[in-house]
Amino acid sequence: MVIITRKCKSKKTVVIKFTIGIINNQKPIIGIEKDVTEMWNKLKKINNKKLKQKTKKSNFKKSTSEVQVLNEVKKNVEIKNNNKSIVEDKCIKSNSISDVMNKFKNMEIKEKESKKMDVYSSDYKPIRLKKDDPEYGTPIPGTLTELRAKKASKHIKKEMDIVCQVIKEYGKVNKKTGYIEITFGELFNVYTNISDKVVGILLRARKHNMVHFEGEMLFQRRDENKIITLLLNHNDT
Repeated sequence: MVIITRKCKSKKTVVIKFTIGIINNQKPIIGIEKDVTEMWNKLKKINNKKLKQKTKKSNFKKSTSEVQVLNEVKKNVEIKNNNKSIVEDKCIKSNSISDVMNKFKNMEIKEKESKKMDVYSSDYKPIRLKKDDPEYGTPIPGTLTELRAKKASKHIKKEMDIVCQVIKEYGKVNKKTGYIEITFGELFNVYTNISDKVVGILLRARKHNMVHFEGEMLFQRRDENKIITLLLNHNDT
């Protein structure tokens, strides 16, 4: 409030009172105190509303800017993850391709080596083994020939055991030697009901020191009286 006093030549004193109201970014209000205060309060309310709206807008802008920043960060993270996955997929594909190539190379090498061992191949190179070598006269390990040979050896072993069992059941003990003996004719008549390969089985059994008989070969009728001796013990048959 501004008070202006003015003294006149007379005894009376004139006092003039007026009020000045100032608000930011507004023209000053000058007038009577009551009018000025009313106008000042109105302008203050208007100014406060404007300030609230500005603060809301600024807060909204901040929130939107934060959301945008978060979205951009998420997008960048997704792009990086996608790039990583692409790189990993490429690495996996490259590894799988290299593995396949290595497999084909190994298969090619094995095929070349197998052709060297194949008798019917033009690349066949026979391996000359000595008789003392343990692999002499044996099939290549892991082949079908080896599998068939194992099956055949099991079957022959079974046949030899049956021959020895027949000799034990139908033969007679020689008191001088203590071994069981039987003639070829008797064994032939009994064993032919089981198998017609009695001669081959006897030759193989003699090779394994299971039986003994004279001569290199056995013939029907000619060698019917030839003695066949069982060399195995009673517990072994």
